Amino acid sequence: AALAALCPPLFAVCQFMTIDAPFFACWAVGACLAWRVFEAMRHGRIAWWSWAGLGAVMGVGCLYKYTMLLILPGLVIYLVMMRRRFRGRGHFRGMLLGLVTFAVTAAPIVIWNQQHGWPTLAHLLGHMNMAGGDVKPHPSDAWNPLNILAYVGTQLGIVGLPLWALIGASVMHPRKFFFTSSTPGEAPQDDAAQRASRGGLYLLCVGAPILVVYFFVSFKTDIEPNWPLAGYVT
Repeated sequence: AALAALCPPLFAVCQFMTIDAPFFACWAVGACLAWRVFEAMRHGRIAWWSWAGLGAVMGVGCLYKYTMLLILPGLVIYLVMMRRRFRGRGHFRGMLLGLVTFAVTAAPIVIWNQQHGWPTLAHLLGHMNMAGGDVKPHPSDAWNPLNILAYVGTQLGIVGLPLWALIGASVMHPRKFFFTSSTPGEAPQDDAAQRASRGGLYLLCVGAPILVVYFFVSFKTDIEPNWPLAGYVT
């Protein structure tokens, strides 16, 4: 609650309705369900309901904003980093269930785009000033280093320095857990300190990629300040 109160964009979406508010909610719920999935994997279980819920929430999130897909790189990064600590087999079946629920929930996007000549693709290409977009590329839209500075500056400003200071402090915490030796198949340690460090590492993995992705996108086009905000939710 304190972190949200210090973050101007999260305060703003409480005052008026845009697609960002339900999108942030889907991002937060999806991250929570994925955490339950990974914690079950540490104990050799398959969290069927969490897998199904994760796929459904990601599908709903995509109905609001396609940026929901950018939660996936963080989940993959955490999965790779933690692979030695996962136990049991058959987790692919849980992933398949999540994929099916995602496909069913997000199907309206695909159906509508197919019926109307894929305008979403044209719109995204237009945002990137690329051929085939709904906005014709112009020589003046070439790479501008000021876009990068604007992206960094607006993110520092829109989130606020107090929250950035807290984010910086929290980044230091997961290191103790990640660099702790672990034997494959060993029963997972689950004391409070381990859970806190593991959780911090997970939230960092989920939140950071969207900021990095839009940093590189800023090499191609100017970035709207609200595009990467979901990363701050986690």
